[in-house]
Amino acid sequence: MEDKEFIPNGEYEFTSAIGGGSIDIEGYYKDNPSEGASVTIFYNYEKGEYRGGGFAYGDVV
Repeated sequence: MEDKEFIPNGEYEFTSAIGGGSIDIEGYYKDNPSEGASVTIFYNYEKGEYRGGGFAYGDVV
């Protein structure tokens, strides 16, 4: 997969669970603003770890 510049649009959602959770960040790619995208970052409170998750694509509505 080629590198693309992700631009966050200021919308995000936190999901919390025992010991960790996730942050979903909404946005788009600079080279194609009409195609929406989101990034998920997972975190673990106990280990103090963060890791990147998946990317989702879709049409901006």
